[in-house]
Amino acid sequence: MLFKRLKISSKFILIISIMIFVAFSTIVGVTYKRTMDLAYSDASTITIEYANHYETYIRGLFERAIWENKAIKESIQSIVNSGVDIPRDVITDMLKRWYESNPGIVDTWLVFEDNAYDGNDIEYANTERYGKSGAFTSWISDDGSGGVGIYSSELSGDAETDAWYHYPKSRKKTTISDPYEFEYASGLKTIVTISEPIFNSSGKYLGLVGTDFEVGTIDSIIGDITIYDTGYINLFSENGTIIVSQNDDWLGKNVSDIEYFKGDYSNNISKGEFFSTNNRNAKMHITGMPIKFVNSGQQWMLTINIPQKEITKMATKNAIQIVLLGIITYLIIVILSYIFSKTITKPLVAASVTMKDISEGDGDLTKRLVSQSQDEVGILSHQFNLFLDTLISMVKKIGEASNINVNIKQELVANIEEIVSSLVQINYNLDGVSKQITTLNSKLNNSANAVNDITTNINGMDDKIQEQASAIEESTAAVTQMVASLKSVADIVLKKGESTKRLVQTAEFGENKMDETSQSFKEGIVTKIDSISEMTGIISNIASQTNLLSMNAAIEASHAGDAGKGFAVVADEIRKLAELSSDNSLKISSVINEIISAIGITDTNINETTESFRLISSEVEGVNQALQEINSATQELFSGGEEILQSMSILRDSSIQLRDSSAVINSSSELVDSSLKDVSRISREVTDAVIEATSGSNEIKIAMLRSQELTTELGDATDRVNNEVGRFKTE
Repeated sequence: MLFKRLKISSKFILIISIMIFVAFSTIVGVTYKRTMDLAYSDASTITIEYANHYETYIRGLFERAIWENKAIKESIQSIVNSGVDIPRDVITDMLKRWYESNPGIVDTWLVFEDNAYDGNDIEYANTERYGKSGAFTSWISDDGSGGVGIYSSELSGDAETDAWYHYPKSRKKTTISDPYEFEYASGLKTIVTISEPIFNSSGKYLGLVGTDFEVGTIDSIIGDITIYDTGYINLFSENGTIIVSQNDDWLGKNVSDIEYFKGDYSNNISKGEFFSTNNRNAKMHITGMPIKFVNSGQQWMLTINIPQKEITKMATKNAIQIVLLGIITYLIIVILSYIFSKTITKPLVAASVTMKDISEGDGDLTKRLVSQSQDEVGILSHQFNLFLDTLISMVKKIGEASNINVNIKQELVANIEEIVSSLVQINYNLDGVSKQITTLNSKLNNSANAVNDITTNINGMDDKIQEQASAIEESTAAVTQMVASLKSVADIVLKKGESTKRLVQTAEFGENKMDETSQSFKEGIVTKIDSISEMTGIISNIASQTNLLSMNAAIEASHAGDAGKGFAVVADEIRKLAELSSDNSLKISSVINEIISAIGITDTNINETTESFRLISSEVEGVNQALQEINSATQELFSGGEEILQSMSILRDSSIQLRDSSAVINSSSELVDSSLKDVSRISREVTDAVIEATSGSNEIKIAMLRSQELTTELGDATDRVNNEVGRFKTE
């Protein structure tokens, strides 16, 4: 409502202001959003580059130690597995060279289980170099004065204190420990241990070789790095222990114990996967890069942390500049819009004053709008002047028409009286027509009822025909399927009959072969067994004769005295040979008896198998005859099914013809019913028209009487119009 009351200039300025404000707000919002997105995109790119760089550095630093440990381990395993006696000092010297060539490490060490290296721990026991047990241990580290010290690495026996040893031993692979404190000659240090287990060729655990890094070395490299203004790097171990942080109080603690890291930060670290996110609790943009160490299955997490306010600082500054520039631009446009609106509305104000004079004066239509411009206002003034010219012409014509109306009024009164008389006669005739139409409607209703009965009966018959046709279709389909099934059965029976014939032939062939096998078995093996039995008897006789011969030889040797000792030895050997031959003859006889028994069983089985083949041949022959009978019966069923199918086809064609005829009759009856309905409808319409005509005639009569009254009133109004038109000044 308030907007409607405003002037055009005010509306123009208001609309322009709103449009500019909306456009400016949209531009500022989009620009700010885009700037923020670019700022975070740049931050992500920078943090990922930093993360990749230092992940590669730390992984390379540790993996060098991993590979060196692995090389030392493989050398030691080769020595142990080869069985070559290599002095312990050679291994210690190998560790010393590794320590001296890598100033970045704190120490390197080697620990063997008891008697695991050379089995000579007893020789080294209670020495200053190897301690009480004499086990091979070696620890290479700074001696506190800048030199290299070689010490013993004896275990304390405390599992918790010696976790640097027992944990990698239980893992049985490369292990990187969490940071822990250790006392050196130069002072207490926080270190990380990288260790490699040693095994012999059978997989038995022998000991560990390891390297220690000081956490301070890593912290000195990445702890003081600044990203943006105050961004920093954090480093976490596999278990969430803080290794590098900008807050010294957090070092060595677990992320789960510090409120700052709780929530998404801690969850992302525990997942061990790359992430880049905005942490609401810490108000930081954080990128996490896992550091996966070779061979160990372990990984650390390195995070780049940048305060969000530093990322968005430049974007916020740009947004403020855009807002200030927009406000200045907005004010300039509003001022220009005000000046421009005044220039546009000035001719409109002049035109408004002229129109007010015309509307509130004495009807002087000779006044005109004056405008020298060629714009829309000038065109409006010109068109309004043309409208006034047209209005003058219309006023003159209205005056002339008003004079004519007075003359017409007299003629209308006379004509109305004649029309009223004619309407009375029309009403009388319409009453007669209405009675005749009522009689016609009664006849039409009777005819329509008869046609409806016919249609109902035909529809009922059509439904029965449809049901019959459906039943025939289903029967035809069933018979068709039955014929197809019979044909399939006939084909199968025919094929199986051929297979059965081949099976009969196969059974007969098998029976013949079994007869031949039985005959060959009896003629070949049984005969040979008899020969073998005879040979066994001969061997037994030979053994008896040989035994008798040995006895005679022994008697003769005893008679010969010392001269017969050699002959006695021969006689004894002959006796042993005779006994051996006799024993073997008995064994052969026993085996032959078993073979004869088995041959008897085999002969019985062959006879039973031959009889089985005869039974199979007989049964298969019976099956073949049954299949032939089934084939004959199936052929007869197939022929009968085809005859039924032909009859069903004829019955289906007859049903279709009957259904088509019923449809024609039904269509004809519907056409008759439709025609009767049309006639009935026309009759009703005529009746309604007669009623309406009668009513209309009465209304016309009333209207004509009213028209007579209005004509009189029109004459009076025409007189008043003449008086009013005369007031306008047209010349």
